[in-house]
Amino acid sequence: MNRSDALTRLHHGLAHFAVENAADGIVWLRRDGSHEYANTAICRMLDYDRDDLMRRTVYDVCVGFTPSLWQEHWEALKQAGSMCFEAELWMADGRTLPVEINANFLAHEGREFNCASVRDITERKQAEEALNRSDWLLRIAGQAANIGGWAVDLQSGRILWSDQVCAIHDMPAGTTPTVDEGISYYAPEWREHVRKLFDRCANDGTPFDEEFELNTALGRRIWVRTMGEAVRDASGTITQVQGAFQDITEQKDVKRTLDQSRRYFQELADAMPISVWVADGNGHLFYGNTTLMTYSGLNRADLSGAGWMAAIHPDDRERVSRAWDRSVRTGREYSIEFRVHSQYDEAYRWHLVKAVPVRDDEGTIVRWYGTATDIHARRENEEKITRLALYDPLTGLPNRRLLQDRLHHAMSAAVRHHSGGAVLFLDLDNFKNLNDTLGHDEGDALLGEVARRLLACLREEDTVARFGGDEFVIVINNLEQAADLAAVQAESVGHDILATLNAPYQLGDHWRHITPSIGITLLGDPDDTVNDLLKRADFAMYQAKAAGRNTLRLFDPDMQATVNARIELGTRMRAALERGEFEPYYQAQVNAGGQITGAEALARWNDPEHGVIAPAQFIPVAEDTGLIIDLGAAMLEAACHQLARWARDVDTATLSVSVNISAQQFQHPDFVSRVQTTLRRTGAPPDRLNLEITESLLLHDTEEAIHRMMALKRHGIGFSLDDFGTGYSSLYYLKRLPLDQIKIDQRFVRDVLTDPNDAVIVRTIILLAQSLGLEAIAEGVETEDIHRFLEQTGCQAFQGYLFGDPQPATDFTNALRQALSQPAP
Repeated sequence: MNRSDALTRLHHGLAHFAVENAADGIVWLRRDGSHEYANTAICRMLDYDRDDLMRRTVYDVCVGFTPSLWQEHWEALKQAGSMCFEAELWMADGRTLPVEINANFLAHEGREFNCASVRDITERKQAEEALNRSDWLLRIAGQAANIGGWAVDLQSGRILWSDQVCAIHDMPAGTTPTVDEGISYYAPEWREHVRKLFDRCANDGTPFDEEFELNTALGRRIWVRTMGEAVRDASGTITQVQGAFQDITEQKDVKRTLDQSRRYFQELADAMPISVWVADGNGHLFYGNTTLMTYSGLNRADLSGAGWMAAIHPDDRERVSRAWDRSVRTGREYSIEFRVHSQYDEAYRWHLVKAVPVRDDEGTIVRWYGTATDIHARRENEEKITRLALYDPLTGLPNRRLLQDRLHHAMSAAVRHHSGGAVLFLDLDNFKNLNDTLGHDEGDALLGEVARRLLACLREEDTVARFGGDEFVIVINNLEQAADLAAVQAESVGHDILATLNAPYQLGDHWRHITPSIGITLLGDPDDTVNDLLKRADFAMYQAKAAGRNTLRLFDPDMQATVNARIELGTRMRAALERGEFEPYYQAQVNAGGQITGAEALARWNDPEHGVIAPAQFIPVAEDTGLIIDLGAAMLEAACHQLARWARDVDTATLSVSVNISAQQFQHPDFVSRVQTTLRRTGAPPDRLNLEITESLLLHDTEEAIHRMMALKRHGIGFSLDDFGTGYSSLYYLKRLPLDQIKIDQRFVRDVLTDPNDAVIVRTIILLAQSLGLEAIAEGVETEDIHRFLEQTGCQAFQGYLFGDPQPATDFTNALRQALSQPAP
């Protein structure tokens, strides 16, 4: 391969590599709208296979383009030479992609093209007009041939031309011109110079080797290389001048083409928005385009050796050097992301750097073509996405997802290094009340301060994460392997946290106090899962709350047994609900005259294996697992069916039914519509249905609670406030609630005769109910003395074992009929 071919291959390969690896899409379009070429970026941008895209026309891809519009665009582009505009392109899946198009008209070797670069402006990536792929790589033909010899006899003045020289001059073989005739073939501007060269050689023997233009006998203007030297006789006298004569027109054309190609490539590379570079087969850089040199502040001398490493972030240099050396050694493509110094803002920005090897015919790597694309915005977005995915935006702490990963690593490390560890589950006591009272802004500020204090209590190797809401989880690593020693260490950390979080918090102009409850469990069992540890720590935290809050509890095996029992009970409950094993038992409610006016429906579980299970056993589990919603719906459905049956019987037509509604059930988005649907499906009279709600559900969203109650109240449904006096008891909201009844909690009723405080509370509740026009009903009435006291105090309704145990519907109805059949005393 001669030098011109090698240079052509170099330029062609480098140009093709640059276009194929450009960040922008590049297409070549013919006049009929078909594709001449499409690079990888446009195929990736539109999600097309290259062959599929090449089969399509501009009308298939560019939204709104018709054949006539395309021809108008073509003519306008041809007239203007280049155009820049925005458009929408059809993607393979039917979506449209907004793009910026830079179109250029190119005429080459009798063909015309619309060469366009396409930039995805939805991603706002930094890229300039992608370079139009063209056929600018020129073919260099011919060989260094047509070399002939010539000689001048100085005595005769005649020139002897070889046949090759005659052919170059378009003269017949054997032509023997004079010196003057020979010089006359040279272009006029060269003749005097040629004469001087010949005379000097003939006179003093100075040789010459120069290139000239001449006009052949047929009028062709060609370039020739003329070489001459003196020939001396034995005495040293110059008797002859002889030399060689070569037609170098093709070489001149090739050189001119290569120079133009080189300039064209230089302009092309310098105009590219990405950095382009070339290295030799040993990995030594020897070329960088203007973008690279200007951006980095490097000079040409820096490219040699390792000077270019100065532009790379110090933390990345070793990694970059190892990767580059590995690629050069193995011949594998180079692809790496690292930070490059920008002299514009003296900052380091992330770049994606790629390079591919170029091999000769023997497979030896002779050079590397490389590009560097600024991906700083993409990296920043990725980091933001990662932070959003793995960190809590309010506190900056790891979130639940990252916590699980950290805890998994901590468990593995504890087993691998034979060390101990602990998980602390922390919940802020009564945070919801503080948040609702002070507002979410101050609540968020408090959570942020709690996070900072927790971090200050821990070592760098430990983890504190926000688990959700006001819950935090701490993972402590590298404790003693012995469980008793690890427990002491974990409890010590827990007590430090308690003391730190008990200190007052300044929120705005006010000082606030809040306390934590902490549950602790230890690492160590290799069979444990992440969820096992979190459940145990969570359960221990609830034990701390049950112990009075603002304390900590260490999980022990007895707790585990309780946890397992609750889990097993929850599993059985789910199956029992599907089998319909839950049914309401009815307990009579009587008025001041002793007449049964209705009943409260109380959930009972008729377990085939364990018999009737009391609510105290399964209600807490139902609330923890969310089954309380399905259980409440089942009890409401059954109670409404029973109410409809009683309404059709003259003896029971006046009975009402009270049904307990849990906070979770009440807060369900479809609660109102579900109650209405149940009434329509069962045919139960709405004015005989009384829903018992607790004060706790008012803490969630009082206004929404009032709105829902009013929606059901308009259908005739009544409401009773259950367990009054044991919770929120806000008189402001009490007067706004559409209540019909206040239920006095049995905890006050049970000791009303022996505890003066309970007696005062009961009298106050009854008086309050009367003043608000509400009925007061006392539950837990078990003796005649308590009944008599309540009557004397003004209570109008009663419920308790004095008037009957909770019974299945059939037993309750039969007992009622029997009571009605007996004559009045």
